[in-house]
Amino acid sequence: GTNYQRVRPLVVIPGLVSSRLQASTNDTLLAAGGISADCIPKVKGKNLWLPDASVATNPACLKQALSAITMEGGRAKPISEQAVTAVPGFAGCRYLTKNADLVAYFAQIMDRLEQAFIAAGGREGETMFAATYDWRMSPLQWEQSGYFRHLQNIFETAKAKSNGQPAVVVAHSLGTIAFTAFLRFIRRQPSLGEAWIANHVHTYMAVGGPFMGAPKVLRMFANGDMSSVNSAIGEYSKGLVRALPGLPYLAPRPFVDANQKEHSIVSLIPFFAELGEVADEAIKEPYFKDGMYTPRTILDQTQG
Repeated sequence: GTNYQRVRPLVVIPGLVSSRLQASTNDTLLAAGGISADCIPKVKGKNLWLPDASVATNPACLKQALSAITMEGGRAKPISEQAVTAVPGFAGCRYLTKNADLVAYFAQIMDRLEQAFIAAGGREGETMFAATYDWRMSPLQWEQSGYFRHLQNIFETAKAKSNGQPAVVVAHSLGTIAFTAFLRFIRRQPSLGEAWIANHVHTYMAVGGPFMGAPKVLRMFANGDMSSVNSAIGEYSKGLVRALPGLPYLAPRPFVDANQKEHSIVSLIPFFAELGEVADEAIKEPYFKDGMYTPRTILDQTQG
């Protein structure tokens, strides 16, 4: 039982399908998002990911809602004007459903990490923050809709409430792409740039970052496989997957090594095999388990 003293704040950025999505309660916003008059009362104010039981029984309406990204002049409108938004804070990523059986089975997301930090004295909104986002969008749409400005505000709030300490960032899966795009956004701002990053980000822990892409995404494009959502929207899943602007950013991409030789995922298989011994040593590191860092590792990073 290490006695942790909160020194640095924690900012968590969840991964693909790891932020809960909720439909607006505003009929005008729902209609502007392309949701039909018949479907509006069926999705209004409901959880769309994972879908409430009443929404899951209307797969056509669920597909409409999950496809709704409100645009104007080719740009994503602000988050406040979207028909569907991410549930903010840890409430939007500790788990995806309140169904106890599903939570115990597969829907826990950031719950254990959150509980570890609460036990160590962390308080949401003061020393721990969850930056949920609309994972359906592309990086450009995150910028256009104001998510990056929201994330900037989270870091600035975290520093202000932590005696000027920069934050430890834990990003998972697609969250690593979101954070990388956010850093590019900050670097482009003349008044921010590298100095802002140095002042607000102490440590970056990328958990399962698909920096070379995730091969499973190709299967998603081919047959619409989105695991848990398939049972809810069935035949509509393939069309939904292909309609989401953010998913192509997870597709495998070529890699150029130090000798300027280009590799594909297939050509890298022997390379990964050569790293076998190194990888075996890595997973013996006491806080690295099942391909992920444990809450205690992250707690260590937040100390002085």
